[in-house]
Amino acid sequence: MDPDLIKARTWCEKAAAQNYPKAQAYLAILHFDKTRPGGNPEEGLKWLRQAALNNAGDSQYLLALRTFVAVKTPDEVKEASRWLLIAAANTNHTIGIWTNRPSAPEVEQKLRQSMSEQGWTDFKASVEALRKEIEENERRALRESAEN
Repeated sequence: MDPDLIKARTWCEKAAAQNYPKAQAYLAILHFDKTRPGGNPEEGLKWLRQAALNNAGDSQYLLALRTFVAVKTPDEVKEASRWLLIAAANTNHTIGIWTNRPSAPEVEQKLRQSMSEQGWTDFKASVEALRKEIEENERRALRESAEN
């Protein structure tokens, strides 16, 4: 493996462990490449989810896409849809992958059309719970940053 890539990966791992969403996103991408030594898609998914939880909009979008591609159950469709809706409303895009994104109202309208009234109500509640988890992660990261 290229020594520069090894060095970059090492620094990326250190930054990702310190809760830097951009580093977490790049580390996820490195792990998704199975052709490189150390590539591990499960580890990539872990880092992608962590970046998404740390409010990285591109990571939220990639997590939605990754979940849609691997979808096997209705719960996975809902999980992917939650991330897609949150990503559409997010303006914090750290790595510039999702450039022509639809607006949150457009995504919400399409998702709404695919659900019953009760299903939509339950879905919106789960989206709000996920948003609160993301906000709590941001607050915790700020506290930890201030302490260091």
